[in-house]
Amino acid sequence: MGKGNVATYQTCANQATQAFHRGNHRQSANMYLKSFQASPDRWDVNRWQIFHGFTSILQEEYFPASPEQDIVPLQAVVDDKQELKLYRIEAAFAIGILLWIRGDREEAADCYREAIRLAEKVPKQEKRHKVVATSTGSDGIAGLGLRPMADLIPDIVRVCNDNIERLER
Repeated sequence: MGKGNVATYQTCANQATQAFHRGNHRQSANMYLKSFQASPDRWDVNRWQIFHGFTSILQEEYFPASPEQDIVPLQAVVDDKQELKLYRIEAAFAIGILLWIRGDREEAADCYREAIRLAEKVPKQEKRHKVVATSTGSDGIAGLGLRPMADLIPDIVRVCNDNIERLER
């Protein structure tokens, strides 16, 4: 990261959105991932929406996830020590969901535990950094707004803990 291409980053993000609205979810996921990988700045406020667009499509099972196209790049994010923790946490969580869907419950639980472990070590600077994310206004209507990364992490951890608890029942 850091050597990305702004034009590719923006173009691919737009193409991902267009493909999703056309119902081409595989192409949308591919373009969201390509946009994320082309990001010239790890701290870009829109980067979370792009990455979460990719992971959400996978988690919502619009198509069967591919180990090569989906899990391998997610694992690369988990393993990237230079990556911001929110993305590493989300990637570990997403892999867990994909493994859970496949029926690999123990491996999924390991991924959830990794996400929880990463969440315990988020630097203050990252916690304070704001990204574009879904938020609910005082009127109860969801929309996009700037939210600190610290607000997003507890929801991921809660689902990880819930899924581990289900496994242990």
